[in-house]
Amino acid sequence: EKLKSDRNHYVVSFFDTMGSAKQFVDQNKKNYAFSQASERAPNLESDRVSNPEVYEKVMGALAASNDASMDSGAKTAFREMVRGMYFQSMDERSARTSGAKRLNRAGYEQNMMRSFLSHANSEASLIAQMENGTEVNTAFAEAGNQTLVETGEGRDPAKQRAFNSIAGHYRNTLTRNETPIQDRISTMNSVYMLLTSVGYHLTNATQPMMVSVPRIAGDFGNYGNAWSAMFRGYKYSRAASKIGLNMETEIDLEKVPQEYRALLQLLQDRNLIDQGMEEDGSFNRFNTGFEVLNRTSDVLGTITSKLYNVAKFVEAQNRISTAVAAYDAARANPTKLAAMKMTPEQYATAVVEDTQGNFSQLDAPLLIKSLPKVVTQYRKYQLLMAWHYSSAFNQGFFGESPEVKAAGKRVLAYSLGHAAMGAGATGVPLLTTAFWLSTFLGVGDDEPMDMERYIKENIDDGVLGQALSRGVFSTFGLDLSTKLNQAKIFHPLPYVDFEAGEEGARNIIMGAVGPAGTTGVNFFRAAEYYKQGDLLKGIEYSMPKGIRSATESYRLATEGMTTKSGTVVVDPREIDVVSLLINAMGLPASEINSLKWTKGQQYELEQYFNTEGGKIRRKYIEATRSRDRAAQADMRQEFRELQKAKDRVRPFFNDAPGVLKRQSMSTLLRAPRDKDRLEKREQEKLR
Repeated sequence: EKLKSDRNHYVVSFFDTMGSAKQFVDQNKKNYAFSQASERAPNLESDRVSNPEVYEKVMGALAASNDASMDSGAKTAFREMVRGMYFQSMDERSARTSGAKRLNRAGYEQNMMRSFLSHANSEASLIAQMENGTEVNTAFAEAGNQTLVETGEGRDPAKQRAFNSIAGHYRNTLTRNETPIQDRISTMNSVYMLLTSVGYHLTNATQPMMVSVPRIAGDFGNYGNAWSAMFRGYKYSRAASKIGLNMETEIDLEKVPQEYRALLQLLQDRNLIDQGMEEDGSFNRFNTGFEVLNRTSDVLGTITSKLYNVAKFVEAQNRISTAVAAYDAARANPTKLAAMKMTPEQYATAVVEDTQGNFSQLDAPLLIKSLPKVVTQYRKYQLLMAWHYSSAFNQGFFGESPEVKAAGKRVLAYSLGHAAMGAGATGVPLLTTAFWLSTFLGVGDDEPMDMERYIKENIDDGVLGQALSRGVFSTFGLDLSTKLNQAKIFHPLPYVDFEAGEEGARNIIMGAVGPAGTTGVNFFRAAEYYKQGDLLKGIEYSMPKGIRSATESYRLATEGMTTKSGTVVVDPREIDVVSLLINAMGLPASEINSLKWTKGQQYELEQYFNTEGGKIRRKYIEATRSRDRAAQADMRQEFRELQKAKDRVRPFFNDAPGVLKRQSMSTLLRAPRDKDRLEKREQEKLR
């Protein structure tokens, strides 16, 4: 044992990969008589330690028991005995989780910072259980008793479900499941999709205006005062949170007036202020065995940390301003606050949680906790917004009093109004779905109708139509409709555009994987562009969002807007320079977004007419072969209607020559003969 404790005789180290382990062995072959790299063996004793949950239940039962027949001294002694066994079991479990990387062996864990963090996390868990375990389990024991019905027979189903849900959340917090690979995937996906984009941080900063102001204004019935309180909140948030040139966010609550410090400190203690976009996992050094890759990992980790700090700064601004605004509004309306049965501090906390989000592990739905992290990435925000609208709707139409219903309807109306103002009709929850259903069920024209195209064709094709379809900001050159859009908050797969065919099925499968799946699709698209020789588009889809925006602007400025085949549909000289600069910064430019939307609509229409034309020809051939005169007549009529539909939408293509050409009836009449000739040629080839 003494020799094993001496580095000169014995070294044991653990590594992230077999490659780095073999590298370590090669470096030490000359220093030791024997060296070997192997997989780490499982700990057979890990399941033999005392189960602390048993002691937790016993302590909870003891504290909750009011049995007078039990001597108080005996009860105290018994509790102390169980407490001692409980601490011992917790220490054993802590030793397995935090002390496993030490055995008084040289080189056992080279990354001492990571070892320190692992040990600190386990010790924090142990101390929290020692200090609060008895009280928590006592509360659970009492809550379990409250699920019993008054007759003593059975349990109340509703109370039991609530108890089970709370117990499930608590049990989940006691289980530390490390997912390093998923953490890295999620973190890099956040960098790729969001954190490098100026547009993301800008739109994230609008969360108080989009959701918090409607909530406060609706609750107290004063829209103007809600805005005044929010601007006052921004004044204090700017003083309390700073970000320097080193991109490190600092929060100092001493910079706000004394009257708000207790509230903000409470929120800080509950991790409701000092957090950025949920950091899915720190990009710790991952020893691959190759120094170049290790250095790359270090650089990426530093960049990722800086980018998360920007998101953290924006969140601090949002949360402090919202808390101050809600607190001031609550104090100014004591009568309405009393009806809510809340204090100003409780109301401010509720508004921050309900409109800015509580992204702690405890607050996440059990469904999200049970699924892989990469699948549920960003879903907490989607659920937050879905809950905001559904809660306001439920309160407005099913509230317990006229006052409560009125407040709920105001919150809903203000929220929908802000969504429409920021993103237009296309960004209002469920509105595009309702429009799609109406056209899908046959209400409207024969060709597929898009809501934005419908507005521009039937209401206005100018500034008013632009504002109605894409929001007020789009009329000033900044199209935030894609950033502030809330149309898909109730969508099961918000990152997927449903379409028929093999490609649609592939997109659904990748979308079910989560945002990481969508990112994977982008890399496949990049490979496709590289294969076609389209270097610039390949680079675009390979780069993170912030860099992609700049490369896209460069491509549009030099090549214009092109199709997959390379055909130029928009000359680069026709694109405004200001729009290109806005787009390069990661902000959505109205002109460029409009061009993309027009191009997308034109592609969908062309695909629709090609598909419908093919269906009519096939049915006409079948009717001809079966000598069904009535069916032939129907197909001829449908063919005429399809050509008329082309005329209706041709202005959408600027009446460009050669686009959506009308086909003469003779092409349909010749279809059976052409089909027969083709089949004969194929048969002759086989012979």
